[in-house]
Order: sequence, then structure tokens, then C-alpha cells
Amino acid sequence: MGVISVHIGDLPCFVGEWSSSYNDGNGYDKMNIVSFYGSSFISTVNGNKLAPCSVVLSDSGLVKSHTMNAGWEMFSDGFKTQELLCERNVDLVMFEFDE
Repeated sequence: MGVISVHIGDLPCFVGEWSSSYNDGNGYDKMNIVSFYGSSFISTVNGNKLAPCSVVLSDSGLVKSHTMNAGWEMFSDGFKTQELLCERNVDLVMFEFDE
């Protein structure tokens, strides 16, 4: 009895925080997911060397606005929370714990 294989498509793969030096500077492949300023983005092209978006930061370092760059789609939006914090002048408190 033979084996029948069916290719149903590629699976997205999370590869970490966006970096210009990823893959020895050759860029991200299609379906790579990266995090960037608290949001996640998926590359829609191979050899993608652009950052997922351009951001404007507030004085406190939170994202006030962003503009998407070609070759990326937003996968999950963490900017909305940051925008609300900026509008309401809420300070984001970070905690560090010893391991």
C-alpha cells in the first residue's frame, strides 16, 4: 500500500524579536513571525530586511503612532495598549525579578 502526501501549506514560525542582523543579514522569510515594540508581525515576502513598521515614540518611550512597512502584516496589536497609556498619561511600571 502506497503513502499519499498532501502539502496543505507552510506553517508560520515565531523567530523572536526583530533584528536587522537576523539570518546573517539576509532578512526574514515568508511566514516568519517577529515581535517588535510589543506587537507581532508576519513577513509576507522572502528576504525581508525592512523593520515591520516605523514608530513614533512618546517622551516616556511608548509607541504613539506607527506606519506599516511593505512586506509585513500585523499579527497581534500591542500598540493599542501603549497608545491608551500615552493618552491617559499612565506610567508603565516594569518589574525585574531575581532568578
